Amino acid sequence: MEWREIAPNFEPDGALRDIYVFGTDFGDWQRVLNALRTWEPPLSLSIGGEPASVPERVEDIFAEASERGALLSVNVSGALLNCHFFGCEEIEFDLDPREVAGPAQLEGLSGFMALLARATGKPAALTMENMREAVIFRFLPEDQRLEWVARAQS
Repeated sequence: MEWREIAPNFEPDGALRDIYVFGTDFGDWQRVLNALRTWEPPLSLSIGGEPASVPERVEDIFAEASERGALLSVNVSGALLNCHFFGCEEIEFDLDPREVAGPAQLEGLSGFMALLARATGKPAALTMENMREAVIFRFLPEDQRLEWVARAQS
């Protein structure tokens, strides 16, 4: 995947981009959390707007999220990816497209998506904000590869 081909998908348009893994459960979430524990730089978690340590069990984060809100942030090659723990049936991270400014960020984002897909055994898709069907590219765990989905720019 060439940066010049995919760059238009990261041009600022006032919307975020979302990374999804669909059809998940707490087991998938736990495997992702365990895999992310080794991420560098380390994860940051806030509960109710206050810094918190990442608990061992993902169910504990969901319990706090339903009461006070939770935000897990991951720095991926300078781009900040955020998870709000909306529900266990899908893993979702959002990112500001302005932070994906070149090949280094694209490579980091691809690596992050590969981690999600490998941890869950399910495809990880980058989409336009809140548009699950508007896939930009996805990582397919069964093929161990990225698949770019050519789409018309709006």
